[in-house]
Amino acid sequence: FQDAVEYHLRAEEGARALPEAEHATLGNVLQGLAFTYGESGDYANAERYAREALPLLEGAVYEGHDLYANGLNTLAHILRRQFKIEEAEPLFRRFVQRQTEMLGKNHFLVARAQNNLATLLRAKADYKGAEDALLEALRIYQSGREPDQLDLAISHHNLAGVYREAGDFVRALEQADRAVALKRDAVGPGSPQLVSSLLERSGALRELGRFADARAALAEAETIAAQRFDPKDRRRVMIIIERGRLNLASGNASEARQDLESAVASLRKQDEPMRLAEALCTLADIRSNAGDADGARVLLDEAATLRRKIMPPAHPALAAVQRQLRALGPAQPA
Repeated sequence: FQDAVEYHLRAEEGARALPEAEHATLGNVLQGLAFTYGESGDYANAERYAREALPLLEGAVYEGHDLYANGLNTLAHILRRQFKIEEAEPLFRRFVQRQTEMLGKNHFLVARAQNNLATLLRAKADYKGAEDALLEALRIYQSGREPDQLDLAISHHNLAGVYREAGDFVRALEQADRAVALKRDAVGPGSPQLVSSLLERSGALRELGRFADARAALAEAETIAAQRFDPKDRRRVMIIIERGRLNLASGNASEARQDLESAVASLRKQDEPMRLAEALCTLADIRSNAGDADGARVLLDEAATLRRKIMPPAHPALAAVQRQLRALGPAQPA
């Protein structure tokens, strides 16, 4: 990402030197920089550039693509990743509407827009809405031109995540398996694109008690990440969390604790409050099982605080952390 940002910044310097009439070129450059900052996790710079880019892109088209729609999508994603859900949702819906009006309801870019809307609905725990958007995306992909296998894979992957969070682990596994198969065919067996779907597969298998199969999926993800991810890639922590959860589920409490403590330490250096809260809750389970109720309560209090800041009040993850706290019983007096 750092190498990419350096090229973007060189492009920005050149674009800012252009005449004012070339505002769309500047907007496109800034939108690209915003996207890369967002992927790298620098959401402050990502949002700043995305907001500057959007008005510059109104009415701009490049090689048949509506650049303003691209700008809407980029800003919406960046806001979602910062859990600015109420601000992001109307942007996602405008994006879907704009793409549908310009391209027709069966265009593959409308399917991508529906997929992106689903990520927002999943973040607010509207699992039915997210499922509907993803099924519509899959309908579009499969109704017209030869579908792009990676597009299909991404929608199946996202649908697996929706079902897993909603507690339907059988359907989650079915969708994860489809995503893995499509990705293998589209981008090859060692592609980094496979890692996230292998982790979804591992998580579903773990929840179903199929620990050996889960460990095989996790091992493949670990191998690919070791070969293809940069040493500082933020996605590595996702592997550590899943390994910790699998170790905990299969009775390896000591290894699980090491994994989750490592994950929490890494996540404290990142702007990823949702993942940090998840890791804290799992680590709290480990400490509770070891008899350290007070230590577990500290972790759960922190997780609850993080979730209250980023989630709507009715989100099931808030209720889940409260159940964990109640299970610990009342705090002991000092």
